[in-house]
Amino acid sequence: LPDTKKMQGTVTIHDSCALRFETPVHNAIRDLVAAKGLTIEEMPHHSTKTFCCGEGGSVGFMVPDLAKNWGLLRKKEADGKKIIAYCAGCTNLLNPLTPTSHIIDLIYEPEATMSGNVRVSKAPFTYLNRLRLKNYFKKTLHGTITRERIFTSGEESKKGQNRSSIK
Repeated sequence: LPDTKKMQGTVTIHDSCALRFETPVHNAIRDLVAAKGLTIEEMPHHSTKTFCCGEGGSVGFMVPDLAKNWGLLRKKEADGKKIIAYCAGCTNLLNPLTPTSHIIDLIYEPEATMSGNVRVSKAPFTYLNRLRLKNYFKKTLHGTITRERIFTSGEESKKGQNRSSIK
């Protein structure tokens, strides 16, 4: 990780509902935030008991008022502290309601992130940035496990395989 300036201050962390039961992810994010010198004050609902930000399950399209209420609940639980999230969807939904930044911004631009002056990418640049990051990791990290999608043609889908066509 880049050797950037350590910060002072207190933040809270929003755990994505999609990763609600991934304790190693929760711990890793908190370690990254603590490594930046920040104090973490947990919201009442975090880790395995986290609340959805309102983005999940396309609720915002189906029942916009419900989604907004979930976001406002997260704002209330943050109690004025900057939220650090690790899901782009959560970050984009919560930031208009209460100061929210993505963990990547904190890692690479801590001063701008904590002052609220970090430049946030918008589509389609977010997708391009994701591809760049993926390619960077493929070239520089040599993991022992990889996941590749395998598509076959003409075979019926079997459990655990991706389908190449729908019949």
